[in-house]
Amino acid sequence: MLLSCCWFTAFSGKGSSKTGDTAIIRDILSPVFKQTLPNLPISLASLFSGEKRYKKSLGGVILGVLIAIPPLFIIIPLLMSSDEAFSGMIDLAFENTASLVLKILLGIIIGAFVISYCFSLKKEESPEYRENGFNGVQNTVIISFLSVLSLCYMAYLFSQLAYFFSAFSGFLPKDYKFTVSAYARRGFFEMTVIAVINFFIIFVSHLVSAKKNGKICVASRVLCTFISVFTLIIISTALSKMILYISSFGMTKLRITTSVFMLFLAVVFVSLIIRLYLSKVDVIKVGLISAAVSLMVMGIFNVNSFIAEYNYNAYKNKTLKSIDVSTISDLGDEGIPYLVLLAREKDEEISRQSRLKLSYAYEDYYEIEYNHKSNKSKISERKYNGIGEWSFSRSKAYKYLEYYLKKEPDILEFKKEYYEHSEYL
Repeated sequence: MLLSCCWFTAFSGKGSSKTGDTAIIRDILSPVFKQTLPNLPISLASLFSGEKRYKKSLGGVILGVLIAIPPLFIIIPLLMSSDEAFSGMIDLAFENTASLVLKILLGIIIGAFVISYCFSLKKEESPEYRENGFNGVQNTVIISFLSVLSLCYMAYLFSQLAYFFSAFSGFLPKDYKFTVSAYARRGFFEMTVIAVINFFIIFVSHLVSAKKNGKICVASRVLCTFISVFTLIIISTALSKMILYISSFGMTKLRITTSVFMLFLAVVFVSLIIRLYLSKVDVIKVGLISAAVSLMVMGIFNVNSFIAEYNYNAYKNKTLKSIDVSTISDLGDEGIPYLVLLAREKDEEISRQSRLKLSYAYEDYYEIEYNHKSNKSKISERKYNGIGEWSFSRSKAYKYLEYYLKKEPDILEFKKEYYEHSEYL
């Protein structure tokens, strides 16, 4: 949303000529709170008023549609009760009514906001930059505030010596035992929240501090630098924990996205440290560009395929002692080829789990015909035939499914055998 606001403002040419983080924040927030929200009714009314004929027609069309809705609540149920075909069509169309209504309402709210936002940008004159009379908060207040936080973080760093030196082992509980899963999981999300809090503290402290020649005092700079470096340390710690977690238990989508987010935070904090000493660096711009690049890479990159390939190769190379078949199955089209490969593994349990997931996959990808005489199910035509449903990953998935079907034609019966065997055990 922030990227969209920046783009609209730049596209309309209504951004201020002044550079810097404060000017960027004002360019984003000013059209929203100063123009869009207060003028929302006027903006929407402008769609249906004016001299142009199509605007008046549009208002009449919408009014007519709204008037027609109450009678439809009576007519449609009557038609549904009178004919099974029409009833089936309506049931199919409104299968997820609650979800559909929610989407429509959200669409109306967001649409109204976007219309008003664009209207405000068009009508608003380019803002003139004016220096305000605020000279900044006293340095003693900022230094005292940052010093208390710095002491807390120094105490935290001191406590970490318990992991490296036996002389400090008294900080840990007597029954403390190191396990990879507990170590990798603990404190990860807390560290991320601390990093975000620290960013806002340093950023706001820099904005409101009294400045000389565009720079805050040396003591504040040193304290902000220490807090930033501390944050980079805990980000690197969290990232190393995530790498340890992935190497021990495999990769998932959540583990990849959180790792990318940590790298994004690290870039922002490096720019923040540079900003303390070079006033030309705009942290907001760096953050927005880094966010845009991260989102674009994650959108273009086939994450599911990478996860499946990494987990399978790590298992085959003995890096992973076992492999989570459910994780591979949840990857959809990209996971199918690796389920086929795992179904032929020597490990009996992994092979059985993979074959079970494949038996469900065939029901998702193909029409199934049941023969009452033989009491067996038969795979028929593909479910996904439309051009809009085609992709390279899905094409590859079908190729592997058809290959495996030739090797094991009775795969659909395996599900029945699996549950019968489980009940017997």
